[in-house]
Amino acid sequence: MFAAGATVANKVSSQDLGPDPPAAALCAALELRLEVHELHDGISKDELRLAERCANAATENAKAWATLGRARSLYGLTDREGKPTQAMEAFKIAYMLDPTHFLEEYTQSLAACAAYERIFQILNSRVKANVVAKDTSQVRLSARIILRWAEAAAIAELETTETIYERLSAWVRQRGEIEVDAPDAEHVSDVEYLLSGLSNRLSSYDLAWSHASRANTIRREQAKERDEAARRDLLARAYLRGATNTMRRLGFSGQPRMASPLLPPRPLGKPLFIVGLERSGSTLLEQMLSMHPEIHGLGETMLFDTLAAPKAECSDGFELNMSSCVLDVNSTIEDASSPALYLEAISELYFDQAGEDAARSTRMPRYLTDKLPLNWRHIPMMHAYYPDVKILVMRRDPRDVLVSQFMASFHGIYGYHALHEDWCAQRIERFAHTMDLWSSLGHHWLDVSYEDLVRDPRRVLGNVLTYLELEWNEDVLRHETSTRTPQTLSRAQVSQALYSKSTGRWRRYARHLPPLDFAPLAAEDEAFCST
Repeated sequence: MFAAGATVANKVSSQDLGPDPPAAALCAALELRLEVHELHDGISKDELRLAERCANAATENAKAWATLGRARSLYGLTDREGKPTQAMEAFKIAYMLDPTHFLEEYTQSLAACAAYERIFQILNSRVKANVVAKDTSQVRLSARIILRWAEAAAIAELETTETIYERLSAWVRQRGEIEVDAPDAEHVSDVEYLLSGLSNRLSSYDLAWSHASRANTIRREQAKERDEAARRDLLARAYLRGATNTMRRLGFSGQPRMASPLLPPRPLGKPLFIVGLERSGSTLLEQMLSMHPEIHGLGETMLFDTLAAPKAECSDGFELNMSSCVLDVNSTIEDASSPALYLEAISELYFDQAGEDAARSTRMPRYLTDKLPLNWRHIPMMHAYYPDVKILVMRRDPRDVLVSQFMASFHGIYGYHALHEDWCAQRIERFAHTMDLWSSLGHHWLDVSYEDLVRDPRRVLGNVLTYLELEWNEDVLRHETSTRTPQTLSRAQVSQALYSKSTGRWRRYARHLPPLDFAPLAAEDEAFCST
């Protein structure tokens, strides 16, 4: 199941190139393999070694170092802080050897490592020149440069909000009318999202909504270019890619591993699911809890979707079909290996993330968090697989959720619902109705209020730790000191001390919001509940 996407790439191997192939041939073959893997799944350790061999064989070849950077990214190498430092170092060498062609990948890797001051230093002179490329091959790079400079300047507070806004606005004016099929269309929409956030900082709320609307319009028009079948295929591939990457990197074949007589048995982690609507505070909660010595934050793994619920087809494109999400509690679980395989997968992921010291240990934290928000759809499956499972459901004022989703730049298929305010409202209503359904069926969890969390974190986290049967630890109140870097839209916010300025934000945009209807369950759902 998990290796299927790799079979095409495996047709090209280092053995095909002979015992001592020229560096150029080695790099070309590896680059082909990485292109295939990037479309399907992650790479193996042998392929990573091949990339190392390629770079070492051609130390002055910028392309070889960039290829190594891509290989390390695809393999998922991170340091103890969750940052892709090794990939960044490879891209740095590529950039130093060829600044023209590898500027984009180097600054992208710096952003993943939260090295915003370095990004600003590299890009500032280019942005001050205020040059918009006219050459088709360069317009995408032009957009990415201005965007990454503005993000770095805003997050690290290296320029005033007014200055960043004016620079971005000047770039948009010089860029001119945007066509949906323009090579930089998606990046122009990202610039509009950033202008929206800057306008919000400047208390220009109508202007902020206008920028977000323009950005979402561009994304919606791009989506129309795909037919329904293509969109569903894109959804399926995107949905599986994160998990298959992890599984392939950890060496899983899709079957439980046999214990090795040469190594001490490793313990299996206990999952702690954190679910809820996107932009409801789940990243903040995970970041705070991961400061506890008995909790390790794995982030958004997608493993439960792929392993534990392979038959729960929960999407018919973009609209959630509740009845197809429901596990028949009277039926047996067909794939009995899935529960154990999931526990083994998250445990391997922990040891992979935690470094060599942890890998030599036979102990791990009591809980490993799995924070994919959309897992709220699979709560019945969680209880079927693990009857004593712990689930935290983030709750936030739905109006604030709607504003935050609509004004956020979701990349990929997952954020499609956020491209229109009415679609955001439908997702929020569906979540509320589905959680009511799960509750009526006897499923249980602990609700965590975002508003209460930022207002009284000691009380809320105390309740959470009691629910988890863990003792209080003061470190959970010092999340801003964490060296862990979440790879979500909220990574900049959760590195700051707690603030409440996002609470009640919807009031500034009230006149733009559609009504939210939390009516009783639809007839078909009521019928299901009565069966």
